[in-house]
Amino acid sequence: LFLMGNKLSKRKKYVYEKPQFQQEGEVKILLTGMVGCGKSCIASQYVYNIFYQDYDPGLEDSFRKQVEIDGNIYLFDILDEGETEYRAMRDGYVRTAEVFFLVFSLTNRESYDDCPYHLERLRRIKDEDHPLIMLVGNKLDLEEDRVVTSKEAYEYAAKEGVSYIEVSAKTGSGLEDMFFDMIRMCRDDTYPHMPFQNVKK
Repeated sequence: LFLMGNKLSKRKKYVYEKPQFQQEGEVKILLTGMVGCGKSCIASQYVYNIFYQDYDPGLEDSFRKQVEIDGNIYLFDILDEGETEYRAMRDGYVRTAEVFFLVFSLTNRESYDDCPYHLERLRRIKDEDHPLIMLVGNKLDLEEDRVVTSKEAYEYAAKEGVSYIEVSAKTGSGLEDMFFDMIRMCRDDTYPHMPFQNVKK
């Protein structure tokens, strides 16, 4: 389940310009969003195929994984910024990251409503209108507990000109697409900017 919202953005003076992105090498990735929405669980499932049921949601954590995408080798340096009380440290994480995943829980309305704050923060610290951001709705496996619809999240992503995907840290559903498609869009001007698969409207 994936879509890209860049071309639908209505942000004032928004012009999409693909940043320079290396064909191979290390990619610094930051997972951000409200504490408890499953950021480190996403990373641990993707990197180690492990889901921690009782993971401490406030901890900063980092993960590394080497992958091959379309014949190119990348080393993902993935950081969950956690709940550090040091603003300068958190801002530093944003400045050094190249790709951002803004995570919320599909079962937690507050985590979704918190996304505009995080999005504004990323843009302000990076001093860019369009850093490479993907909005990620986690806990897709808990469909019966969903409080944020795909249509609502899709429309928000389209308005802000960011990508959107729904995943499950527990089952691993959507995680490879989350990482691989973001890299493809960053790197390749010919890759579709608006894949739109099975999003409920």
